[in-house]
Amino acid sequence: MCATLTHRKCENVISLQKAASDIRQSTQTTELVGKLKEKGKELNEKVQNPSDHVAKFTSSTQSLGGFKRNEQRLERTSNTYNKHEKYSIDGKFLATLPVGYSPADVTQVDQSQVAISLYNKVLIVDSTDLELLQTFDLQGISVNGLCFIDHDQFIVSYSSTLTWINSSSGQKIKERTTNGSSYFISTSNKKDYICCDGNSAASRVVGKTTKFTYMSSQLFYPRGMGIDFVGNIYIWIWF
Repeated sequence: MCATLTHRKCENVISLQKAASDIRQSTQTTELVGKLKEKGKELNEKVQNPSDHVAKFTSSTQSLGGFKRNEQRLERTSNTYNKHEKYSIDGKFLATLPVGYSPADVTQVDQSQVAISLYNKVLIVDSTDLELLQTFDLQGISVNGLCFIDHDQFIVSYSSTLTWINSSSGQKIKERTTNGSSYFISTSNKKDYICCDGNSAASRVVGKTTKFTYMSSQLFYPRGMGIDFVGNIYIWIWF
């Protein structure tokens, strides 16, 4: 069979328009289009409702502690069982690492490392093999929340104090006082930080500038914080 835009000297010639029409109407094409539409619908639902998939996972875990996710995996600390756990993005358990007394939070450093906060320590862990790489003993600094910013700094949070720590040496850089309830801290782009600032407020800060403050009477003793892939902020409160 030949296909061309205009008829030439060939007995079996058909137009490209007719050939394309036959392909569109074929069984194989119809099945392929159906599969692509179904996959597109599934992906669209995940984009529209990213929290649903995390909710299904978190509802099946106990003593959640700190909980962070990225495109490849889920990371969480369990302060009841004194360990750090790694899951696939759909909630399948992958590995665990005993980390000592009462781990509180976890933050991604890069594609191969995470950091875990304990009472007055920060642990650097290989996130692929779950091996402990380094320990920072932060004497005199109370630690609960943890986030990584500016490529070389951690912010550790506890009650009404935020403390900046050099991520290579563990040395204290600076400190800032909040209005309280800053037990967890997060970052949306590793250039800002977001934390609760009192029992009924949460703020996003870049450098020394507060970009916004959200206030609500429903923020009753906030005790956890996270950010999804599209920038929504989730705050857990104490009942």
